[in-house]
Amino acid sequence: MNTYVIMWLSVFAVSLIIEFMTTSLVCVWFMPSAIVCAVLAFFNISAFVQYIVFFSLFIIFLAIFRKPVSKFVYSRKKDTLTNLDSLIGSVGRVEEEIDNFLGKGRVIVNSQSWSARSEDNSIIPADAKVVVERIEGVKLICHISENN
Repeated sequence: MNTYVIMWLSVFAVSLIIEFMTTSLVCVWFMPSAIVCAVLAFFNISAFVQYIVFFSLFIIFLAIFRKPVSKFVYSRKKDTLTNLDSLIGSVGRVEEEIDNFLGKGRVIVNSQSWSARSEDNSIIPADAKVVVERIEGVKLICHISENN
């Protein structure tokens, strides 16, 4: 097998490994260019032409596909909820009366105790059921559940 074919397949393999390790679209643009150049090397096209084709294709793929591919890859990550985000909409039980004016109140949600405040500044008594509306800092902003 031609030395250049092995070299281009090695470039492809190394780029693939780096891309799997980083998952940040660093080397993905080298892979199709390396495959095309491996085909050129197989047909004994000069090394100079292979290098020109490699760098030209790399620049073209980067310019054309970077934005759409990045948008597709990174838009999917935004939908992933964190542990805190998963609390929104959860029902909890008031452990300590919630009174925004006195700055007190605790709620138990998913077996964890959280500092809590009322969404509408109302006082929510202990043992009432509440729904978590949002999170501000380390406090859950709640309103009383309709199924109390």
